[in-house]
Amino acid sequence: LLTLPDPVKALFAPGDDDKLSSMHSMQRSVCECICLYADKYIVIVDDSDNRSSRVDERPVFQQHLGTFVEAVWGLLTQLGVQPQLDKLAVSAIKFLSSVLKGTHFSFFQPAHLESIVTNVVVPGLRIRESDEEDFEDNPLEYMQRDLEGGVSDTRRGVTCLLVNAMCVHFEEAASQLCSKQIDALMAGYAANNSDWQSKDTALYLFMALAIKSETKASGVVTTNPHVNLIDFFQRHVLADLQTVTTANVSKNPILMADLLKFMLTFRNQLPKEAYGVMFPILNVLLTSTDCIVHTYAACCVEKILTVKDNAVPRVGRADVQPMLQPLLTNLFASLQQEASKENPHIMKCVMRLVTVAQSDVAGVAPMLVGKLTEILSELCKGFQHGIAPKNPAFHHY
Repeated sequence: LLTLPDPVKALFAPGDDDKLSSMHSMQRSVCECICLYADKYIVIVDDSDNRSSRVDERPVFQQHLGTFVEAVWGLLTQLGVQPQLDKLAVSAIKFLSSVLKGTHFSFFQPAHLESIVTNVVVPGLRIRESDEEDFEDNPLEYMQRDLEGGVSDTRRGVTCLLVNAMCVHFEEAASQLCSKQIDALMAGYAANNSDWQSKDTALYLFMALAIKSETKASGVVTTNPHVNLIDFFQRHVLADLQTVTTANVSKNPILMADLLKFMLTFRNQLPKEAYGVMFPILNVLLTSTDCIVHTYAACCVEKILTVKDNAVPRVGRADVQPMLQPLLTNLFASLQQEASKENPHIMKCVMRLVTVAQSDVAGVAPMLVGKLTEILSELCKGFQHGIAPKNPAFHHY
């Protein structure tokens, strides 16, 4: 069913722009089934106690595993990038990831890995027109997915997980193959700055490759030793961010959001000196008219203030004091924009700044109290008219 010949495929009615065709729906179901089998039957299970009287079913599936791997791999290399095919692609990529992480990773040879990176990973990470529309038309949903998880069922999300899976047993080989693609994509952007999609893809590929383990609260914990994170940051992230001015702050918001996400993701790995350079830039980015850009800038400021070295904050009260008033001024100004009226990420940043500044907040107390009073007054007016807050987390912070 996964390797139907072309004459048979022609017998199936094509799908429309929003739905899978019957053939692709069937293939998706097959991929979901074999993914469940893979998760159950290709892991190492300790049966040394022999207490179970059940027949070991693992060999029954494992003898067909190679056939399934070839079929799914072949399906993915030929699958288009249309949004209606995402569910099929997600199921197929999850199966390959399960095998790559499992005990039967030897099914994959160097030629397989190169084909996967070229024909599955890079196309899967490339931004599409539908993604751009989502960024512009549904910024709150986009941020919730991107900042709070929920990307594991998107093509881009599972492709990142596929890169992680490749690095479990083939870290050096996968790093070389991905780095080669990253260099090619960055070269394309350098030759033509209007090709920002190439840099967008390269940034996502680098982040997927560099992250070995992370937590939601603390960010990235360990990184891939085969990549030079600081060099990449300085050449491809910081260099672009340093060109930001009040005149171009809202230019190319998707790429700007990517750069901010990179800094947000690897905040623990960046040296303190980078923070000093970044605070003025982040302050300018808070003035962006794009909801996602000024929100990501606020998230960067807030998360940087939580980074600690041996329980000692990396950024302290003295470091924050010179930027306290400009940051608070721009944070409250961004709340005046329609899309960020009740933006919890911005208010959380305000809370974090006040906490770190301690008694230094006295110098901005009149402005701070006035702005908070306005917000609480609007909340009380809403309650008087029976209107509940749209985002309780905003008022919580």
